[in-house]
Amino acid sequence: MLTNQTTHNNHYIPQFYLKNWSQDGVSIFAYSLLVPDSRIPYWSRKRIKSTAVWNDFYTRNEGKKEIDDFEKWFDREFESPVKMVFNDLLKSRNLDEDKSKKLSRFVGAQYLRTPARLNDLMARWRTEMPQLVEDVLQKASNQLETNPQIISSQLQISEEAK
Repeated sequence: MLTNQTTHNNHYIPQFYLKNWSQDGVSIFAYSLLVPDSRIPYWSRKRIKSTAVWNDFYTRNEGKKEIDDFEKWFDREFESPVKMVFNDLLKSRNLDEDKSKKLSRFVGAQYLRTPARLNDLMARWRTEMPQLVEDVLQKASNQLETNPQIISSQLQISEEAK
């Protein structure tokens, strides 16, 4: 998956994992938590490419450039290393310590990378960050009031750098 092209179709459950639940390698049965009408079945066949996916979930803007370094990091650090571990598990092979660690890291990453977890983190940031920033600013202000030489020493360093 690692390419120079920005990925916009971001799977929060990796496709290689979903394929393990597929009979044809292309689709799986997915359960819908909410359906608009009782005539619509909860279970339906969905293409793996369009399951557990959110457009631009990991895409961010840096200036005018779109980057997906988070998506690439997940692939490099968690998904790619664990693919062979799943192959071993599916063949009922025991895992050595290294493979067990890769699997544990993957499971932990999966917990953190879902839309629900992102919503939890964002809600927490909205409630906790203002106080955290206020506390840091207050501590910095107190240090500057009790140690005014901090500013003069920083100015001196800045002048010497020129």
